[in-house]
Amino acid sequence: SRGMGAGKGLGFGEIDWGGGGNRVVIYKKVPVFPPGVNTSGVIKIKFTVKPDGTVTTMIPLQKADPRLERAALDALRQWRFNKLNDNREMVGIIPFTFKLR
Repeated sequence: SRGMGAGKGLGFGEIDWGGGGNRVVIYKKVPVFPPGVNTSGVIKIKFTVKPDGTVTTMIPLQKADPRLERAALDALRQWRFNKLNDNREMVGIIPFTFKLR
């Protein structure tokens, strides 16, 4: 199933771009719930997107189990956004919610 956004894949929550525009997600890597983790959690990450659409700097703002944090960071690092014609980097904040089932 697909999320309601313009990108491919499942939705993970709204990306807060801080009022500085918007980027379209071209590719989303779904985080994998790590084996051995027996807790739920929300990881909120502040990240930078370069003009070519790649994700660079990532800073966890809200933490949970370190293994959940690592899974979220590993997935987000692989995301790709639309390219921009100017040399502007954009900063966004996204929550990843992990639910134990």
